[in-house]
Amino acid sequence: MKLAENLIMYRKSKKLTQADIAQRIGVDVRAYQRYEYGERYPQLPLLIALANLYGISIDELVGHEVEGNEDS
Repeated sequence: MKLAENLIMYRKSKKLTQADIAQRIGVDVRAYQRYEYGERYPQLPLLIALANLYGISIDELVGHEVEGNEDS
């Protein structure tokens, strides 16, 4: 579950608590915990808020690796 793992990793890298993140993106702590536990997935506006908070793309946040174009 790459998203859940990434949420934990990025939160810990910023030394923030689940409550800190929940407050910053405008959800209650239990809702945010469900994202980290992989029980629920955030809607697009929350994914955008989380990516902005960490200064990364949504692709990076969800663990999506984009394959490069190979125009040979």
